[in-house]
Amino acid sequence: MQRALIDADILTYCAGFASQTTIVDEAGQTHIQPYPIKMALDTVKLMLTNIINDTKCKTYKLFLTETNDHTNFRHKIAVTKPYKGNRAKRTRPYHYATIRNYLINQHYATVCIGEEADDQLGIEQCADREHSIICSIDKDLKMIPGWHYHIRKKTTNFISENEAWANFYRQLLIGDSVDNISGCPGIGPKKAEKLITADMNVQEMHHVVTTKYQEQYGTDALNKLQENGALLWIRRQANEIWSATCP
Repeated sequence: MQRALIDADILTYCAGFASQTTIVDEAGQTHIQPYPIKMALDTVKLMLTNIINDTKCKTYKLFLTETNDHTNFRHKIAVTKPYKGNRAKRTRPYHYATIRNYLINQHYATVCIGEEADDQLGIEQCADREHSIICSIDKDLKMIPGWHYHIRKKTTNFISENEAWANFYRQLLIGDSVDNISGCPGIGPKKAEKLITADMNVQEMHHVVTTKYQEQYGTDALNKLQENGALLWIRRQANEIWSATCP
């Protein structure tokens, strides 16, 4: 493997939360007590070292989503519900900013403007699938073909083109409650796997999902499918927007 493509958002949160604890004072109030910043940065260094050693990559590249992602193109696409609207009060680690600055200044992490780190990971991977490997814990990235390394599990696997499409279409059926994206009610992971099988081609997968959306949303099915697909799709090319009419 030549190059590790690293989800630096994951490094920031994992190292940040590992470098703090919660205490309860005499009044019963909870407070965050951070450990020294050196511990947080040492954790980042260790994670990077483990990734490079495990993947045996010669080089690496890190990607961060901008802190205030109001420029993310998905916000304009989301009309049914605000994109990630249920994350408004998401807590960040105490050392969040310092870790990010370290990754940018010392490891030249790319800050992705107008899109998410996931999108740049997808674009970079698809530009050279045989010699790169995405390093993350994000299940959404499984819709990108090529090599993948799970940072926590320390496992490596290869996702074929067809597997990647299957993962995407299953997600369209399930939706993504974390990002405030609805799918087809009543369809969870197990049912989605039965509907979208490994032996299907992309056109067959598209037909299954389109049919389910028509059953659920009637005359608004195409609009709903377009919205959800464009929100869920991780880019493989620059400025790419998924189209419901062109599988």
